[in-house]
Amino acid sequence: MLLGHTKQINGVWKIQSLKQHSENVAEYCARACQPLGLENLGRLTGWLHDAGKSHSNVQKHLRGQTNERINHSSAGMRWLWENYGGETASPPSRLTAQMAALAIGSHHSERMDLFDLGGVEPWIKHMYSEQAQELYEESCRAFFADCISETEIRQMFAKAAQEVECLVRKIRTQEGKKPRLCIYQVMLGLAHRFLFAALIDADWLDSGNYYNQEGCLPPEQLPPWDLIESNVETFLNNLQPRHKIDTLRAEISEQCKTAGECAKRGIYRLYVPTGGGKTFSGLRYCVHAAKKLSARHIFYVAPFRSIIGQNVQEFKKALGGSEYLLEHHTDAVLDTENPEVLRQLERWQEAPVICTTMVQMLQTLFCSRRQNVRRMAALANSILVFDEIQSLPICHTYLFNQAANFLAYYLGCVVVLCTATQPALSEVANPLRFASPVDLVPDYQLRFAQFRRTKIEVPETGNGFQAGELLSSEQPNFNEMIDPKCDWALRHLEQFPVEVEKASYATLLRVPGIGPKSASRITYARRYGRLDYASLKKMGVVLKRAHYFITCGGKQMYHTPIEASYITRQLISVDKKDLWNTQHANESFTQMTLTDFGVC
Repeated sequence: MLLGHTKQINGVWKIQSLKQHSENVAEYCARACQPLGLENLGRLTGWLHDAGKSHSNVQKHLRGQTNERINHSSAGMRWLWENYGGETASPPSRLTAQMAALAIGSHHSERMDLFDLGGVEPWIKHMYSEQAQELYEESCRAFFADCISETEIRQMFAKAAQEVECLVRKIRTQEGKKPRLCIYQVMLGLAHRFLFAALIDADWLDSGNYYNQEGCLPPEQLPPWDLIESNVETFLNNLQPRHKIDTLRAEISEQCKTAGECAKRGIYRLYVPTGGGKTFSGLRYCVHAAKKLSARHIFYVAPFRSIIGQNVQEFKKALGGSEYLLEHHTDAVLDTENPEVLRQLERWQEAPVICTTMVQMLQTLFCSRRQNVRRMAALANSILVFDEIQSLPICHTYLFNQAANFLAYYLGCVVVLCTATQPALSEVANPLRFASPVDLVPDYQLRFAQFRRTKIEVPETGNGFQAGELLSSEQPNFNEMIDPKCDWALRHLEQFPVEVEKASYATLLRVPGIGPKSASRITYARRYGRLDYASLKKMGVVLKRAHYFITCGGKQMYHTPIEASYITRQLISVDKKDLWNTQHANESFTQMTLTDFGVC
């Protein structure tokens, strides 16, 4: 019998056979991959992930006869690649072999790259390392003799290849017959990441059960959604309306309940005005949708820990207790030493409702560390609410959109974007594919009108000039060679230069070359960083006029004397040049020839 794990307890060796471990991991992994339609690929990957342990040197290590750690992940991946990954193999077979081989080769490290920055293929290098070469032949012979027959594995591979071919067809159906190469690769990459997550979770779960002497886990049970739904409804019904706004919130909540009772998988918006009660309305939708779709979990994802801190306590009251909710963010991890909670944080599998941050979710979807990847297996067939989605950094938009599309249309999730200021994520180059109808609250325009709490009135005079400031009895006329704002500024040079990083909005409006829009942009941008002349130009400041009257960071754009006569001459020359260019915009000029002078 080949050994899979060994543990010495009170001088007695407890043994798990390699066959038992491989079979357990294969079944766990197959079960996890069902939502993606890759059940047989998961089973195949689980069976072969530790095939290298069959070698006698590894068996000696497991018996405690040597301390040498040996590469035992290369044998399974190499067998797959050499049998089904050659140039003569069909594309589905080659892709199937590559997906399983990469997951197997990475399960004791971070995910391997297909290519590194130098053009080298790290996974091939790992597969054919010097140590792996020596172990391969004996490992394969012993594994197929003791654990599972080669014929069974080949039959399993044939079924897995059919699943991968179906996945490829689904990607082409979902993304178009000829999807953009980057989208096609992202979807395949996320599918492989999910396979790797399932393998890591299965391997660690079975190994942990063995070392803790817990035996095999029973099939996963769905959360008690009937009980949770009853708790939420009881809690919300006890919230008696005291004001008109409470009645409006109750109406929105009923709309969300109705939407949840007929929920379908896809991507939706919960577009509710500030103060509309979206926290409880969103929870109500999620609970009813989870019951309708037999979802595995509800994930509440917020951009900031402060938002989670505010909402978690309310969620616990509504759900009927803290046992139904798991918090996963920095503060929660640091505040607990409970081993049961820490175990739940590792895999997100054992709580109905998980509240976490956008950082944790993005790490689960994209970070290479195995403990992050592992949690991805918990996302399948779940309800995910992304609160305050407008806070998503712009640089993450494309990746988030593709991940959300993958979750909704490949893993059977419901994705809800919840905010009062919905970003246009469906209008970008790699858009979100919203379901139809997209809005859980279809009459959101009416709701925004009902919740309007402010009215903006623009004063007639604003922060502009009064007529008496521009002209006076001493100066009854403008200088016709320059614009009125420049004329005023030259007659009030004692007020200049203006420091743009400190001046008020009203003061900025009096600077030639700065208008209302650019003044607003300046006052907004300087709250977040230092300004420079290049950024002022991008904000719409006309520097050819403004630079005589401003400083930025205490410095002028050029060393310019603050003298009325000098600045007037410079402004007149600029204005004359602009006027000439405008008047002659449609004219063209060519070199005169001798014919023009009558010589030829």
